[in-house]
Amino acid sequence: MIWLIIPVVAILAPFCHSAYSKWVSLQKMRMKAPMTDDYAARMTEVEDALESAQRRIENLESIVVTRLVEDPSTQDTLNVDTPEFVAQEQLK
Repeated sequence: MIWLIIPVVAILAPFCHSAYSKWVSLQKMRMKAPMTDDYAARMTEVEDALESAQRRIENLESIVVTRLVEDPSTQDTLNVDTPEFVAQEQLK
């Protein structure tokens, strides 16, 4: 029986060794590569921050335009000529 196991092991050993070596090299590459989950989480955070900043800018723009519409004398001191302000002035 042992005479049957030795040739089978001798035939399979190089294949097992190469498969194991390839698996080890893939594991090392995986550890060195940046984690996709980390990048996805960071990307989500950045998109949320960008959306928040855009909302804040829109709010600030509306506040400035509203104040300019309420008090047109400040337009001369601010030198503001935005299309939104011009459009709102034309509606008056």
